[in-house]
Amino acid sequence: MKDTFNSRHCLRDEDPRADRGFEFTQLDLEMSFVEREDVMATVEAVVIEAVKAVNGKLKNDKFPVFTYKEVMEKFGSDKFDLRTEAEKKDGTLAFAWVVDFPFFRPVNKAEISDKFDSKSKWTFTHNPFSMPIAEHKERFLKGENVDQILTTQYDLVCNGLEVGGGSIRAHTPEL
Repeated sequence: MKDTFNSRHCLRDEDPRADRGFEFTQLDLEMSFVEREDVMATVEAVVIEAVKAVNGKLKNDKFPVFTYKEVMEKFGSDKFDLRTEAEKKDGTLAFAWVVDFPFFRPVNKAEISDKFDSKSKWTFTHNPFSMPIAEHKERFLKGENVDQILTTQYDLVCNGLEVGGGSIRAHTPEL
């Protein structure tokens, strides 16, 4: 396994959102021959070390992992806050992972990002270069049950905000 970590100052090249600044610094990881859980464990270790280095307060030393389906049913959002009222007042940081996002969603011509999509009735929910989860690769290649295909996308949330994310990239010619 080869790991490379870089910290970069960036300018956002996407539509503006209330919870994302135009300028930001990010930790960019490029890892070879890993699974999603390897990346998540590495990010988790870095985040825990960074929070502890500045004497921050963590709710958990092991971040809970939820599926997208679970968080939508439980919280109604994939950006949720796990803290109690006391922990909010205390400045506690409550990190959690969200995994198993739907790969595709139906095109909605009312959304500006979908307005000019006329080639299919589906569009990507996140990164189009993601790998489908192993159990869904055949379905993906055949274009079957597109609405049920899950991706290797993962998000890290903290106190109701998405603070990181990524995916295992499609890395085989057929995908």
